[in-house]
Amino acid sequence: MRFEDFQITGAYEGGATTLGVCKRLGKIVFLYCVLAVSFTFVVFLYYDIRVAVRDTPYASMWVAQLILLLGVCTLTLKKHLRRRVPLFTAYILAELCSFLLSPTHAIPYVWIASCAVLVFKYLAVGELCWLLVRTHRGVWALVWRVILGSATFILLYSILAWHGRTSIMLILDRSFSLMIATIIFSLLLFLRYFDLHVPPRLFRVAVGFLLLSCFSVLSDTILVRMPDKYFEFWGFLKALIFLASLLLWTLALKGVLPDLYGSPSPTVSGRLRKLDEKLSHFWNVEQSLRP
Repeated sequence: MRFEDFQITGAYEGGATTLGVCKRLGKIVFLYCVLAVSFTFVVFLYYDIRVAVRDTPYASMWVAQLILLLGVCTLTLKKHLRRRVPLFTAYILAELCSFLLSPTHAIPYVWIASCAVLVFKYLAVGELCWLLVRTHRGVWALVWRVILGSATFILLYSILAWHGRTSIMLILDRSFSLMIATIIFSLLLFLRYFDLHVPPRLFRVAVGFLLLSCFSVLSDTILVRMPDKYFEFWGFLKALIFLASLLLWTLALKGVLPDLYGSPSPTVSGRLRKLDEKLSHFWNVEQSLRP
């Protein structure tokens, strides 16, 4: 049985009916549920993890996240998005590896996977920014310098702010999440100011990152100051937000990504062209090739 047998094309090809589409969708959901439940059972059995009745919501959340992670990974690999968005694909794979290692006691590998998630998430946001402003070389020259400079500042700040009683990963995650939220929010305001169209699918990806980053800043700040008192509660809320982000990314990737640049109005386009020319001259880069 091939995955192509379950593929939903979005059109009623070959006289397919609504019932046939629902059956295919049911098969896909059933396949992911079987994979997630099977893996969960193996992990719980192998690592002797006991799930009590009071932990049922956490176990359900864990399975739901695994299903959506597998779905996003399948979409990125099936649609060959690793060629168009390789950094986002690497981030999703790093999230999957970190997620699968989280129930284990392999602490060094969990730390390595967590660091990979932070790095690739930041790079994926940079890739998102490039997709949005790639036709304006001057603007992109400013954006990537801001991203690189912010990463350097975050590393220095995290090293200086870290002390023995606080996890360095919490500080790094909070700092990177704050910068990611700031970059995405500022870029969306920039695009809105110049009346540049953002395709809905790409907008969902950006909102997913923004939602996850904003809540990570809030939860990490609380956990840094009170790590033991609210760990389970904020961990569960963060899992809910991550689930919502995965759902947004699934909806964004289930179709073909369109052209990622819209057509602004003539007046705003002229203002943006002037800004791009000034930035291109300042950074000594080639100006935008788009009229």
